[in-house]
Amino acid sequence: LVFDVTNANGFSRWWRGRPRFGGSGWGLTIDMRFDPLGKVGLADVEITRQGGAGGRFRLAERYFPPEQIEDALEASGFRTVVQQPWSPFDGDSPGKTWWVARLAGS
Repeated sequence: LVFDVTNANGFSRWWRGRPRFGGSGWGLTIDMRFDPLGKVGLADVEITRQGGAGGRFRLAERYFPPEQIEDALEASGFRTVVQQPWSPFDGDSPGKTWWVARLAGS
């Protein structure tokens, strides 16, 4: 089992503000915020396209501490093989964590 999660550093660094991206005929605006008490990041995403096509949606992502992930894996019959912080952005500090797990006994 291989997956990644946004870690505490990633939520505090990336889940805030209102970045905008765009290109020829398209635009993307993301209004992001993180609630540290509720441990949930919310992003309201708006996509615009030339000619009026586009859309809006809300993305929600929950923060799970490493201990909770380890416990969930173990309860599901897995054992952690690798837990490696990383960043999808060049030169930025690791705001995500790769997890690799195997079924216990394999």
